Amino acid sequence: MALPPPADGSTCLVTGASSGIGAEIARELARRGHGVTLMARREDRLRELAGEIEKASGVKAEVVGCDVSDATARERAAHEIEMRGLAVQVLVNNAGFGSAGRFPEHREGQRHIDGAKPTWRRWWTSAASTCRA
Repeated sequence: MALPPPADGSTCLVTGASSGIGAEIARELARRGHGVTLMARREDRLRELAGEIEKASGVKAEVVGCDVSDATARERAAHEIEMRGLAVQVLVNNAGFGSAGRFPEHREGQRHIDGAKPTWRRWWTSAASTCRA
């Protein structure tokens, strides 16, 4: 699947962005002109990465601290993203580790998507509920 073109007011949400693969994916998305929302537990590392990304690419890099293994924290983070007026265009759910297989086939995934139109928030909070940090 190709990435959608960058758009004003849109963002690419990258969980587990404080280091490793998540940080590299965020850098690459920014190099391609996408604004990024960096999410992880370690906000200090996220702020450092956000500064690096903004300086190198000129795109907006948002920071949202969140432990994705905590359902209340996920809801709070989703609300914060919406309150900032950001439209999540791309989700890179890189935090923690979880089960293998197609998401809709997992019990938590099915519970959240049965009979409901998928949105970034529903997919992310559902997918994150199957992961353990």
